[in-house]
Amino acid sequence: MLGKLIKNEFKSSAHSVMNIYIAAAVALAAMLLSYAVKVTWVGIVGSIALMIIGLICVIVTLVAVVTNFNRTLYGAEGYLSYTLPVKSSALLASKAIVSFLWVLLSYIFMIATFFIVYAYIQSSIGEEVGSMMDMLMATVGLPSMKAIGKVLTVTAIGMFIQIAVFVSAVFFAVTVSNIRPFQRFGIFTALATFFLIYIVMQILLYVATAYIPLTVVIDAAGKIVVSFSTSMAAKGVQEGMVIGIAGFVIEILIAAGLFAGTNALMKTKVNIK
Repeated sequence: MLGKLIKNEFKSSAHSVMNIYIAAAVALAAMLLSYAVKVTWVGIVGSIALMIIGLICVIVTLVAVVTNFNRTLYGAEGYLSYTLPVKSSALLASKAIVSFLWVLLSYIFMIATFFIVYAYIQSSIGEEVGSMMDMLMATVGLPSMKAIGKVLTVTAIGMFIQIAVFVSAVFFAVTVSNIRPFQRFGIFTALATFFLIYIVMQILLYVATAYIPLTVVIDAAGKIVVSFSTSMAAKGVQEGMVIGIAGFVIEILIAAGLFAGTNALMKTKVNIK
């Protein structure tokens, strides 16, 4: 049954999201063609336009995810959703999975635009100039391009976790705003709840980062070492880059807790408009 719910959710949400990617794909094709012109200013304009398109794609997708969740569960379509012979947890899971995938797609598209621009810059400056840049970066204490690539990979993983946190926080905030005592305040309740979750999460992340020395150390050559040692982290700061991953664990726990809370509220507390 969950598979059918996911399939139907993709179909219903595709109408509000797919047009974004069709327009983005057309714009991307146009920008790639502009690179073939081999005119410097056209390539620069194309690069800037690509990054802007990637950012807009993420923003529009986030808005579409929020409005679709509220409309299909707590708006006019909510009565139909709750009459389906499925558990509230299955409804929530299907919407969470589809929302996560849409947001992930928008992030992948954004990251892809950055890599395209990066590849364009690399091809423009040439391999020899790129090697000289690596030597210059090493001279001033910066990591190599390979190490930066590893950092981007770890950062991307953290970004995917944050997508799950975002989706769970939005679902919880929208659900709280549809509980009878808070429903009259509408979107203000959802915004207040979301920012309260964000503030609490930042406090927890600060504590985790300060007191749990779980890190990924990436040396200047690009080698990755997972460490639970303050001395290793200190050494990594001197010789490469350090990324704290204790926060990732906290974020996963927060996302799980918010989904559980949303499911509990859906069962007994929500008031469908």
